[in-house]
Amino acid sequence: MTTIMVSIMNLKNILKIIPKEYIKQFSKDINYIVTTRNALPSLWSSMPVSGINALDLLDLSSFSKEIIQHIRNSSTWTDFNEIISQISKIVLKDEITHAHITIASKNEELESELKQYILRADKEANIKFKYKTNILGGFLIDIGSIRIDGSYVNMLSKFIGELNESLKF
Repeated sequence: MTTIMVSIMNLKNILKIIPKEYIKQFSKDINYIVTTRNALPSLWSSMPVSGINALDLLDLSSFSKEIIQHIRNSSTWTDFNEIISQISKIVLKDEITHAHITIASKNEELESELKQYILRADKEANIKFKYKTNILGGFLIDIGSIRIDGSYVNMLSKFIGELNESLKF
């Protein structure tokens, strides 16, 4: 048995003891990571080489961030991505029946990748795309009451907020 499988088995046990009030947010955060990784694969794969901590760029709850940062610190980048994929399969078991996806402009390749991710395996879901240039790029995904904001405008807004915060004395 590989290290990854042992980690996944341990994670299943850890996930069982997560308080119920955190499960929905943790699921949303895991889905956000996986969707971002799938939508921006070249940026995502370059993060460890460039020294960027992916978790600092994503809007995750503090509870999720603590668990996910522990996983990242105790594994290689490849193992981390495999573990996140496996956690995604564990926490996101429910079938998705519909999704609304907003992207900046028509992009068949991105639409196909996002559909593939949401549909996983042979599931069928009603997926509707909207196009709004004001998100500048990236995507917004609405699945039920969960919103995953991987838009460039959101990332830029967070960066500006962090920059302003760091300039305060």
